[in-house]
Amino acid sequence: MASTVHLVATAFDKGEHEDTAATLRTAAASVPDAVAQGHSSGCLQEFATRLAGAQDACTTVKAELLRVRERVTGDPAMIDESLALADRVGRMLLRLHQALSRKLEADRAVSGSQSR
Repeated sequence: MASTVHLVATAFDKGEHEDTAATLRTAAASVPDAVAQGHSSGCLQEFATRLAGAQDACTTVKAELLRVRERVTGDPAMIDESLALADRVGRMLLRLHQALSRKLEADRAVSGSQSR
């Protein structure tokens, strides 16, 4: 997703759309970064927190791509492909975050019952 979004942003990163292109690039790059940092933390709670941040960044990517599609002349197929990728990544992140949250909740329940 990040590389496709980068290509879309490159197509209009001059003039009045420079800020939008920068926002797109930053948000798209932060998704895999947040996942990698969370995974390497070795802590499920930190991983879940980082995944939530990745979800937020993915939402930003989708919102910016929708604005681009409305305001900027560019390759609509590339924009639509990027939107589809961002949607798939967002759904994947949501499912992973939900699974981690369930795991953390189960671990807390076990810890609570063992401390009694």
